[in-house]
This record gives sequence, structure tokens and C-alpha cells, in this order.
Amino acid sequence: MLTTAYLYAVLLQVLFLRTVISVPATLVERSLHDKRAVPPVTFSDFLAGVVVDAPSSDKITVVTSRVVVPEPMLPFDSTGQHGVAAYVGITGVGCTNKLLAGMTFGVSSPGTVTVRGEAQHYIPFEARSLITLLSAFYSWSPDFSGFIHFTNEEMPISPGDTLELTLTMGTIATDPNVANIRIFNAVLNKAVVKTISSPVARTCVPTRAEWIIEDFVSGGVMVPLADFGTITFFDTSATTGAGVLLQPSDLNSKILFDMKKNNQILTHTSVSTWTNTVDSSVTCEAQLSEQI
Repeated sequence: MLTTAYLYAVLLQVLFLRTVISVPATLVERSLHDKRAVPPVTFSDFLAGVVVDAPSSDKITVVTSRVVVPEPMLPFDSTGQHGVAAYVGITGVGCTNKLLAGMTFGVSSPGTVTVRGEAQHYIPFEARSLITLLSAFYSWSPDFSGFIHFTNEEMPISPGDTLELTLTMGTIATDPNVANIRIFNAVLNKAVVKTISSPVARTCVPTRAEWIIEDFVSGGVMVPLADFGTITFFDTSATTGAGVLLQPSDLNSKILFDMKKNNQILTHTSVSTWTNTVDSSVTCEAQLSEQI
């Protein structure tokens, strides 16, 4: 005769097996494929993200990524103007030359917005009783002073839009003094392309690709950091002159940055990839618990 204890044990086993079998296979597969590399973190007072270096004697020629435009907010219990920039870049170790393309975000409590120069075209709209300012830009320092912003007619962007960012260095007969910038808004099916030439010969080899969140400087003053929530660079890759494909998931060549001010860590950066795809992404999460 079966005892009550025996029947109870059998019932528990059945329930356990049903639970295991009912776990969706896609979740199991995702957990196996999702790898978050955790290299040593380098702290900066104005940068977060990942940089990847080209192999020795090689150089970066193309950097690309997709990114969804966030809706920035003021940090908790903050007022005034706050901002942040997200971009892809090509530069070199110790170089002052830096080619960038991306977007800036500004957020302000009503009545505190100021004009920041004719070269910067911001598009204001009301959001949660705040004034939000979004703009696509490019920069190639030190030849161009600061961020050169596209007008709303050239490249309109709004929260939720997906931007594809592509930088190409040496677009005319591999001339290192010529670069091509392309920003494509996939939601609006609209692209802006800019070919720029440097009036100064470049002696620095572009060996570094970047996917960066930056607390930028405006008018000689660092703008207080906006709460950008989470920004993820998808489909991130860089190509070298020798045709080598680099990704932020390359453990041997990447440096991971997080922002830290006044002993407070303001961001958390992580890198993800999947073993059965070539997709690699960089995610930066804002961790602003108090006014910056």
C-alpha cells in the first residue's frame, strides 16, 4: 500500500519536471549565448563606454553602430540645464585628432534654456514639463571647434528613433586627411552624409575605435550630466586598413570606461555578444541618485 509520504514525494518530482520542461528554449539559449565580458574598468570624470585598439601596425578605417535615441531627464531633485553626448569615434593613442559622429541630448527645467551659439541647432519640444533638446552632430578635432550640429531639416531626431552611425577615415584614395560621416535615421528613412577634409596634415595614426557616452564641455564649462537612462550601441564594429573586423567584445584589445565624480560612480558599462551571431553591443546605464 502506498503511503501518503511516498505519494507526496512523487507529486513533487512531477511538478519539478513540469517546471523544467516548461522553460522556453529561447531563454535557455539566450543565457548560453549572452556573454558579458568584465575587464578592468578605467574611471573617467567625463567618459563612459568602450574603446578598441587595432592590431599592431594596422589602423582603423571604419567604425559603425546603431543606437536608439533616449529621452533624457533631469537627475533626481535637480534643476537647470543638463546634457550628455553619445557617439562613435576614430582616434589614436595620445592623439589630439579625433573624428566623431553622434548626438547630443539636453534637458532643462522650463525657463532655463540658453542659446549656445549659432553653429548649434537644437530642436526643443515639451516632455514631462521639461524642455528637451536633441541634435545630431559631427566633429573632427582639433580642426573643428567643438560639435558641429546638423539642423532639424538636415537630420531630425526624436526619442525612440534609431540612428545608424558610420565613420570612414581616408575616403579619397586612402587619403588620411579626408573623412566621411553618415548618420541615417531608420525610423524616418532619412540620411545625412558629410565628406570633410582636414586643412592640417595628420601625423597621428588612427588606431582606436570608440563607442562613447560623454559629459561634454560647452562654453568652457562641463555641462551637468543628464539622466539618460540606458543607451545601447547595437551592431558595433570597426574595420582596419588590413580588413580585420574588430568588436567591443574583443577581450584582448578593449578598454572599458565608466564615469566617476566626487567618488560617485555615475554609469555602468557592459558589453554583450552572442556565440551564434556577429552582433556585439555596448550598454551604458546612468546611475544618478543625486544632483551632479
